[in-house]
Parts: sequence; structure tokens; C-alpha cells
Amino acid sequence: MIDKYINTVIHGDCLEVMRSIPDDIVDITFADPPFNLKKKYNGYKDNKEFTTYVEWSKQWIYEMVRITKPTGCLLYTSPSPRDRTRSRMPSSA
Repeated sequence: MIDKYINTVIHGDCLEVMRSIPDDIVDITFADPPFNLKKKYNGYKDNKEFTTYVEWSKQWIYEMVRITKPTGCLLYTSPSPRDRTRSRMPSSA
């Protein structure tokens, strides 16, 4: 099952792909998600409602943790300080 993912770049919806991977089998997972800062992407709308974005983020983070071995590593990029100042996060968060 996992052989089809070894040394392969996978292009697809992250949730669909990760849901097809067994638990605790990946050494390293890496995420560089859109940060919901209204950036212009080809084919992706970066302007979700805050609660929708948080729920989506919880889903892919859960899947990353689920598929990563207990001895594995999760890597995540975050917005630059300049981008964070333009974040749409409510002030009460």
C-alpha cells in the first residue's frame, strides 16, 4: 500500500491523499498551507470565513499527526511577520 508513495511527489487534495495513508507510517510530513490572507493563487480562493479556515486546518493537521510515526517529524511553515500583520484573525482570538 505505502509503496506507491515512496520517493514520489503526490499531486492531489491533501485530505483525500492523507486519508488513504495508514496510521503511523510516515517519517516526515510537511505543510505549507495557504494562510487565508487573501493572496491570489491559481485555482484556490484564499479568503475563507475564519471558522471555516480553522475547521479545514484542524482536519489536515489531524491527518498529518495520524499518518506520522510517533518517532517522526511534522514540519509546518507559517506566514512571514509581514503577512501576519495582515491576518484576518479576529481580535478576540
